[in-house]
Amino acid sequence: MFFVDLYRMKQYLLIILVALSLNAYADSLLSVESSYIVSTEMNKGEGDVISLYPNPAKNSFFIEVNNTKSEVKEINLYSLLGTSVLVIRNNFSKDKIEVNISSLKKGKYLVKVSFADGTSEVKALIKQ
Repeated sequence: MFFVDLYRMKQYLLIILVALSLNAYADSLLSVESSYIVSTEMNKGEGDVISLYPNPAKNSFFIEVNNTKSEVKEINLYSLLGTSVLVIRNNFSKDKIEVNISSLKKGKYLVKVSFADGTSEVKALIKQ
């Protein structure tokens, strides 16, 4: 019986270590991206279809679609552990979409914008 519990403890410890290492890896990715903050245009680069601003955000942020041919189908927000924390499925007819994040905890998130043509783009977001 002691060996069974020890085996389970090793499994739980391994899961925790993997989760912590993924979190550290995601933090390092976001810290690299956040070093490029200039004004409110974080994550804006050549060829990007979307822009997020303001970033960091408090209660809401905007997604601006830079390519008028791209129709937004769905917006997903994920925690750094990959848990979906917000899903928005609407008929997005505007090039500028406001997303309310007042219910989310402070921290780092990943915003995935999916388009009608099957493509998607992911950006980092910091919630203050």
